[in-house]
Amino acid sequence: MWSGGRLDFPANNIVAKSKIDKDLIKSADWQASKLSDMSAGQRIIELIWSEKKTGAVRNIVDDPDNTVFVAMPSSTGKNTLPICLAARLAQETGATYEIGNHHFFSLHHKEIKQLSRIKRIFFERQYEMVDGKAFFEKFAGKQVIVIEDIFTTGGSVKYFLNALAEKGVKATAVVALMGDRRLNIDDKYLERLCASFEKAGINCDATKIAKTVTRTEAGYIMMAANGARSENAKKRLTENLQRLLDRGTHKDLERYRYATGHERTERGHKDHEGVSERIQSWAFRGASRVGASAETYEIKVRLETGSRRTYTKDVQIRAGLNKESRRRHLTIAAKQYVCELGHCERAMTVEVSQKEKDSVAKSLTQNVQFKER
Repeated sequence: MWSGGRLDFPANNIVAKSKIDKDLIKSADWQASKLSDMSAGQRIIELIWSEKKTGAVRNIVDDPDNTVFVAMPSSTGKNTLPICLAARLAQETGATYEIGNHHFFSLHHKEIKQLSRIKRIFFERQYEMVDGKAFFEKFAGKQVIVIEDIFTTGGSVKYFLNALAEKGVKATAVVALMGDRRLNIDDKYLERLCASFEKAGINCDATKIAKTVTRTEAGYIMMAANGARSENAKKRLTENLQRLLDRGTHKDLERYRYATGHERTERGHKDHEGVSERIQSWAFRGASRVGASAETYEIKVRLETGSRRTYTKDVQIRAGLNKESRRRHLTIAAKQYVCELGHCERAMTVEVSQKEKDSVAKSLTQNVQFKER
């Protein structure tokens, strides 16, 4: 989590394997577990998890009745591995578990595995809370342990830990199946990072960078710095690193506002109000920042079973957003509307289309469409 300008990760993390098993990742069960196959996920857990590791987890659980394991949200919502591991640990320790995707929307649509490891470092993951009231009922005052499938760079965990911290929840540990459990950067590793920047001529403060990345991410940054031979390569790397610093500064400002009470009343109210009210107030604020310059969209939810009813709702977003920001805002609004209707567990199709001034729905070039199961 960002704390006082630096990341502060849990230190007592646990993994089943410190090295990533590439053959296992290529296996049919691993691939199926990433596509909603719970049975495949359970077989993977049985294969690599052990009672010894469960014993290590028991040692970090202070009070089972007051502990909750939370499975990392996935961008697709189909990754069963963190859920299967969280369920097993809850059963074996007497604690409870929660599915991250039930409490947070993953706003980044691109699957992280599609990115190279160096690109993952500069790809921001964003998590939006589904329902503040439900979240606080489950997590407030609890010991929270995050469950992940694999530490590749630790970036996804970093952003999720930060999302939890924004809501006042500090995870005490992260448990995963594979990867380097060391998330924090020690002094020796920092010296290596500074030396690589100096040797490569990277015009960026390595000490500040170390406050915004995980240990594994720092390792890949060193590799990139050592491999940056041309001036253009060094410039691109420096620009990407500067964006990381700018992003961290923005996060620090948000923490300051919340911690010191600035905008605290408004933010606390938003986290606890109903889904319907949140959609309306969010839409209003989006329009108010640019006066009357807002775009109206129609959300259409069509049930595919039972009554096959169709529900519609109009929402407004700020005009002039780029395609990715527009898609992100509309996806949040659409998913919140589904939750508001109370049909989250039913098969449905959701379509979002722009409405012209004459209130006739006009399809977007790329409609925001998804299925909820």
